Amino acid sequence: MKIRTLQTALVDATFSLAGLASLGFGLYFMANKELPLAVTALGAGLVLLLAGTIDRFESLKGLGMEAKTRTLKETINQAQVAIDQLRDLAEVTGGTLLSLTSAVGRWDAAPSVAEAHKLSRQVLRILQSLGSSQDVIRAALLPWAKAAAMDLFQAQLQRLHELISARVSALDAEKVNLSSPEQMDFAKRAQEAGAYPGVYAARLPEWDLHEYEARVLEMFDGAPLLDDGARAKFRPEFVAAAAEFGFLASNLDFRNKTLWSRVRQPV
Repeated sequence: MKIRTLQTALVDATFSLAGLASLGFGLYFMANKELPLAVTALGAGLVLLLAGTIDRFESLKGLGMEAKTRTLKETINQAQVAIDQLRDLAEVTGGTLLSLTSAVGRWDAAPSVAEAHKLSRQVLRILQSLGSSQDVIRAALLPWAKAAAMDLFQAQLQRLHELISARVSALDAEKVNLSSPEQMDFAKRAQEAGAYPGVYAARLPEWDLHEYEARVLEMFDGAPLLDDGARAKFRPEFVAAAAEFGFLASNLDFRNKTLWSRVRQPV
């Protein structure tokens, strides 16, 4: 290998010296106004110098081709990533569009809580892969999170309605021992208690996502007719829901998936 390198160096040096000599003769002939000889000598000198440095030109050419190839590969890779991201977006968009159009006019048109959550995770993954900002991602997921919060609150409303109805039924069995004015008062209180959850149901769309955590506890703690035993027994259910509302508002995701699996959308 060293002999080959030495041989190449000697050949290059010979060509270079010959080229310089030819250039010198060319300049000499030009000074003496012997143009044909000058042109010949200068041309020969340039050819010899080129021959002496041809390996450098090949190296530069190789480096240039390598750089161009690397740039081309990077561009192709970036294009492939973009294609993959567009494919994911098309799959989510197409699937959602078909789901919505197929369900128009049907009683179960809205996706289930689990399906909506799965779709939100797909959208989140795509937006993150596209490099979207946190503000853009939050704005995109907020409508889903608000709908999920309303579904969970509706479930808590239904649960409170069941507790109040059970309490009214228990008290109703005892009203035979009440006087007529007391029975009338009880009937009024029972009617007001039955309408109590509806007050919160009517205000659901007005609340910001961060409000649901406090509202669900406010609703339970202010519920009429419930005795202390019922409040102590069932309040942890509403505390768990409140914690889930807080997590949803901060992270736009579910924490207690078991709790959400019991949520049914109102028909």
